[in-house]
Amino acid sequence: MSFHFSMEKVLSVKQKEKESIEQELGEAVQAFESIAEEIYSLLKRKEDIENQSNYTYQQRIVVNDLQNTQRFLLSMTNKIKELQPLLQRAR
Repeated sequence: MSFHFSMEKVLSVKQKEKESIEQELGEAVQAFESIAEEIYSLLKRKEDIENQSNYTYQQRIVVNDLQNTQRFLLSMTNKIKELQPLLQRAR
């Protein structure tokens, strides 16, 4: 028969709670990083397209290309706006 301390059960419960909280924190950090990476890639892609289109506009302007670029940039901006609240919530 082994001896058990009176607070051993409490310690065990607290350790399980701590492990559970650490796991939840890890999952939250992973979700935050995933959203942040997606927003970063969208922002980087948007910046690259803007730079490329500015260069193209200096060379010559084709109305159809201008319209397509502006529509694409608008859709990227909207996607970024949708993801920003998710990023804030993940923080």
